[in-house]
Amino acid sequence: MPEPSCRSVAIIGLGLLGGSVALSIRRRWPTVRLTACARSPETRELAMNRSIVDEVFDTPDAAANGCDLAVIATPVNRIADLARSLSNQFPELTLTDVGSTKGGLIRELSGSPAAKQFVPAHPIAGSEKSGAEHATADLFDDKPIVITPSGGELPRHVTAA
Repeated sequence: MPEPSCRSVAIIGLGLLGGSVALSIRRRWPTVRLTACARSPETRELAMNRSIVDEVFDTPDAAANGCDLAVIATPVNRIADLARSLSNQFPELTLTDVGSTKGGLIRELSGSPAAKQFVPAHPIAGSEKSGAEHATADLFDDKPIVITPSGGELPRHVTAA
């Protein structure tokens, strides 16, 4: 199995998709340090009890601090603001997402520093269920993940995503 391109990954949003991304990484690359951001104390407790991540925080910046990659797994209407905020705080951080739409997001980030760090992605996977309690390590098995770079990203971020 190839070595992971990142030593530490932050998951911003621990619902079904974010939790499944974390569990998938944990299964494939157990040495990768996983942090996350979850708004509710119940989700943070669940994440630790299920060993979905190594540490969980209540703010995105705390989760992303010291990480190589941040996966934004929030509702689509929050992704651009989070990408800009994380980019401003962590200019070396590679950013990606699991959102289902890209055109508006790419337009929103166009011309911002975040556009150089953000590599849009859309996993073609999901479930009728939602929430971290339904996250599984195999949700993305044999499912395509469409990477949709806009052309403004630095090549190292595309490689890392």
